[in-house]
Amino acid sequence: MVHTHAPELVRAGHERARTCVCWRAASLDREMSGLAEQTAPSGKSREALRKPAPGRLWPWVKRASWVELGVFSALCFFWLAPGFDQQAMVFGWAHGIGFIALCLLIWIAILRHEAPYTLLAATLTPVGPVGSVVGISVIERKRNNDAG
Repeated sequence: MVHTHAPELVRAGHERARTCVCWRAASLDREMSGLAEQTAPSGKSREALRKPAPGRLWPWVKRASWVELGVFSALCFFWLAPGFDQQAMVFGWAHGIGFIALCLLIWIAILRHEAPYTLLAATLTPVGPVGSVVGISVIERKRNNDAG
């Protein structure tokens, strides 16, 4: 069997070159078949890539997003209004703790395939809970369009 990888060596009668070329071709075939097996989706990867569907956590994510939006709105009001330093501090702490809790709740929902990653991305925007509420409405609108 003559390969075109090194034709000048094969024509010159170098049996070693012919064996080397055949060995390399067989090695390349083995590597490519192994690569195909590695890239084929297994049961675990198919499970990880499945489309998220609302579950038990979804209503809690929606409620927590609206509550956090209310706390954030109150914080913005008390921060902008003069003379409400104590209230601004209280709502600032409430927003900080609530925002972290909201992000953790969304992350758990993502891991349980009950929310898409884009919801966490929308929540982590500079507008915070506004992003999560808008993200939830976009996700639900898209689900309704897909279903109907």
